[in-house]
Amino acid sequence: MTGQRLVKDNLRKFAGLGLFLAVLAGVTSPLPAQRLTGLAGAFAPLGVSARTTALGGTRVVAAIGPDALFGNPAALPFYSAKSVVFHYFRVLGLLPYLAAAADLRLPDNSWAGVALSSNGDALYRENTLVLAYSRPLTWQGKAVDVGATLNLRYASFGNNASTPGSVTGNALGAGLSFGARLWLTEHFALGLLLQDAPNYLRWSTSTSGSGYGEGLPVHLAFGAGAFDVAGMTLAFDWDKSLYRETFDRIRFGVERSVLGLLAVRGGYATALANPDYTEYSLGLGAQYQI
Repeated sequence: MTGQRLVKDNLRKFAGLGLFLAVLAGVTSPLPAQRLTGLAGAFAPLGVSARTTALGGTRVVAAIGPDALFGNPAALPFYSAKSVVFHYFRVLGLLPYLAAAADLRLPDNSWAGVALSSNGDALYRENTLVLAYSRPLTWQGKAVDVGATLNLRYASFGNNASTPGSVTGNALGAGLSFGARLWLTEHFALGLLLQDAPNYLRWSTSTSGSGYGEGLPVHLAFGAGAFDVAGMTLAFDWDKSLYRETFDRIRFGVERSVLGLLAVRGGYATALANPDYTEYSLGLGAQYQI
């Protein structure tokens, strides 16, 4: 695993990086109307993979391989030199969501990845193309993975309407995300994710003169993870609220390997100021190297 030759760390500069990214998030926040609520809407980040969902939605450090394209791009480096994943599920049991991702280790030991997701129906559909790059570095004797993603987005709505004069439209935009993962020991890492800072989305409709542009909510999250400790992986995320009427959220996840073949997973997530947003998750996975 990346980050196996480490020394004791000095976290002040890493904390400074987190402060810088938090300031950047504030500078690049969306339009004032969106600041009033900060509620997730179009292109809301989801726990795409079954593993991420079962681990309580933790994605800053715990995401591995291609699944990191939907979370923290700094987590792209992993055991395999190349991987491919496919996902299919229904959002809230209703709308179909399809996603595919692949990553590849480059000759200079950096990593590249590409992912494509599509969800919705003729009434409203979102499509996202993700291009990612990650590179392991040595920083003051410590191993740190850094990564970035470019998210290209396209949405369409109203295509189910058949009556004359029905309003149809689309949206086109892009966003940048940045992440870091700092290895404190061979098995323990800290992470940081700044998602969609900056970003822009332009909406157009069939109604004359009704186009407008807006930003998506910026997401800031910190995480910690312990790998291969007594056969378990432990993960913790803190999603820092950047908007009014939203809450800081904490997420926990644990994964236990059984016989080197099965993985039993559990997770817990809650909003600190509103326990009504508490969720529990369970999952079971199988792994077999071909």
